[in-house]
Amino acid sequence: MLNSTLEAFYHVFGIRRNLKVASTIDGKKQRLVCAFEKGFLNYISIEIVSYGDYNNKEHFYIEDDESNKNLKCLAYTIELPTQDGKNRVKGYYFDQYGNHKSKNIKLDLMKKALKAQGINLEEYFPKGVRLEIITTSLGYDLEGLPDSCQKGKGEFFKCIDPFTQMYLLKYGDTIKARCYVWNEGSITFEKENEKITNTNKLADRIYAVDGYWKGEMIKRLKEEGIGLIWSEEQDEIYLDGNYEAYIDMYEIKDIINEHIKNNKVPWLDSFNQYNSDTYRLYLYDWKYCGYTSDENEFIPSLANYAFLMQNGEVKQTVNLVWDCVTGVMIPEDDAVYINFGSSKGYYTSSEYVVWSDYHQGHFLEEDSIEMIVDDRIDYTYEGSGLSLIDIEGQTYLVSELDIYTA
Repeated sequence: MLNSTLEAFYHVFGIRRNLKVASTIDGKKQRLVCAFEKGFLNYISIEIVSYGDYNNKEHFYIEDDESNKNLKCLAYTIELPTQDGKNRVKGYYFDQYGNHKSKNIKLDLMKKALKAQGINLEEYFPKGVRLEIITTSLGYDLEGLPDSCQKGKGEFFKCIDPFTQMYLLKYGDTIKARCYVWNEGSITFEKENEKITNTNKLADRIYAVDGYWKGEMIKRLKEEGIGLIWSEEQDEIYLDGNYEAYIDMYEIKDIINEHIKNNKVPWLDSFNQYNSDTYRLYLYDWKYCGYTSDENEFIPSLANYAFLMQNGEVKQTVNLVWDCVTGVMIPEDDAVYINFGSSKGYYTSSEYVVWSDYHQGHFLEEDSIEMIVDDRIDYTYEGSGLSLIDIEGQTYLVSELDIYTA
């Protein structure tokens, strides 16, 4: 147990005897007052331990000025990295009662303070930083994957394996950051009559152990020619909002259906709005547009499922079906099932269909042909196979002609 005295602090950290603590008020800046010939100056004591090896360390001071005004401790130890692979900065101070205390400091904060003094902390990192690529579903089952709500749920992600790969940023054997990257041509951007696909790979949202490694991941992805779906701050999607972006999942629709049926749907940060009629997975920014764990958000005009549950469940919009004429989702109560014609098996609004007594079903009005049956107006459709004849500007069913010509 350390004694709560300055002498104990000096002994443990090897601070020279001509240094004194400038303040011992808890929560406020504390500095080492260095005695020089021209007076006293305030400094912060820094110790960097590289590669988790305490025998390899460097000790120096940085001057107390505006560049490090957010740093409130009198001494710091920076570990790059610790044995568990996590980079840490620990600050040490004395509270107002003279007790020796410590607290964790953000690496980004210390990095900025050192950079202002002309010290590049990145030089202390080892050179063994590299990108590795793995099948997305396998990546989520890696034992060394940093904490994630989807860790161990690799089978949920098999539905996007044909379109993505997981990129891992590794420091030695430790995973520092990861994301899955969408392949070239997998994303469709549609606007009015224009339709294009991505010509380069695009990285989905990046997860990292801290801000430093997030920045490193972005830098290395860009070096590989990979673009970003999310902003560099990773707080919003910044793809061109003038286009409707989606993934065409038709080729693996059976896999998707199995995921939905068995409640094994992945959490997807970007493409999470699924239309089960068009088999399209649409882009939706849940951080910007809103999301709660109790009730998923939807794009009701496009999708009827949302892949935004951490436990594999899928949320379905209530009573919505896809309109094959307008291409949007409509209330099921207003929808009509199409029994015949070119759009058989789909739904649309009642304003776009006609009913046929002869066929006992609906078909699109644009497919319909007016005909006379039993002296009444009825309808058939193009491609029905019925024999029709035009007499004096009206269309008759041939099988009924004996009635009209007797």
